[in-house]
Amino acid sequence: MRYIKFAIIGLLISLFSISTANAEIMLFLGEGCRHCEEVVEFIEQNELDIKSYEVYNNKENKDLYDRLTKELGYTGDRVPLIIDGEMLVDGKSDIIAYLDDENPEKEDIELTEEDSNSLNEIINNSSEEEDNSLSTEKKIGIIVILIGLSMYLKILHTVKKLKR
Repeated sequence: MRYIKFAIIGLLISLFSISTANAEIMLFLGEGCRHCEEVVEFIEQNELDIKSYEVYNNKENKDLYDRLTKELGYTGDRVPLIIDGEMLVDGKSDIIAYLDDENPEKEDIELTEEDSNSLNEIINNSSEEEDNSLSTEKKIGIIVILIGLSMYLKILHTVKKLKR
């Protein structure tokens, strides 16, 4: 019975790792920080769905900031800072530029028929490439699931041996 509990825990860890593969964009900011306020204003004006974490007055948020930046190899200690999966961007100007690139509601551009055909060709080629390749997060998730599954099967095999 104890082995089955370990197997279930392994599978739950596997499922958790897949759910975190599509992580949200996290904004770390400090109360009273002028640059942070400008980033928040940009986010609100563009109606972006970004969760913010105040780090000057909230120890849990500061601990999260420290843990994530350490994991990502960031040696600075400043805000504003965003983390988008494994991408880290700091500084007001860089964050706004990054978020502006991520914002799908851009100014409409008139395309000629030739430009439109070229664009469609690029999209079709890239979607074929995407179909044939997996993102790093998905690969890691699959590996973790396979490890969890192999642990589960090994435990089941061991339990069957013990019952004989």
